[in-house]
Amino acid sequence: MNSKNRQSGFTLIEISIVVAVISLLAAFILPTAFDQLQTAKVEGSIEQANNIAYQCDIARRSPVSSARNPDFSVTHTYASLPDWSPVSALEAMLDGDHNIRSVNPFGRPFLVRFDERNCYVAIDLDFLAPGIFGQETVQVGGMTRIIVTGKARGNVSTEWVRHQQRSLYNESSR
Repeated sequence: MNSKNRQSGFTLIEISIVVAVISLLAAFILPTAFDQLQTAKVEGSIEQANNIAYQCDIARRSPVSSARNPDFSVTHTYASLPDWSPVSALEAMLDGDHNIRSVNPFGRPFLVRFDERNCYVAIDLDFLAPGIFGQETVQVGGMTRIIVTGKARGNVSTEWVRHQQRSLYNESSR
């Protein structure tokens, strides 16, 4: 007579070992995944801020009004945002074709300001991260504000073009 006691299912010890192994793996993987998610959000925010800075540069260079002087010269008046303002203030300066994202991936609003030379876009993070990605940062309260600057582009003069052509063709003078 063969009497075999067949066991069906798993024992409590086997289940607890599997749960312990899964917990141990999760303890190693989750912090890395969370850091990569934060990094991706910051990189996305900086890219969006660069796009906003480009839009800001359009608003900064567009005259608000123009007046003809008695000597027939034209004087333009340009807008400025000297204080941190929401993106809606920038959108109001542009025509309706510009759709600007107003909230960063962290759920905080983008802030904009500009003067006659540069545009600045602020990204507020919920944590302290000084000097993140080589960007200018300031501490505001208990958080970090990344400031992305739209650099002012200078005009290219004809003399610079001539110099480049000379160096391209190895000419000493023309």
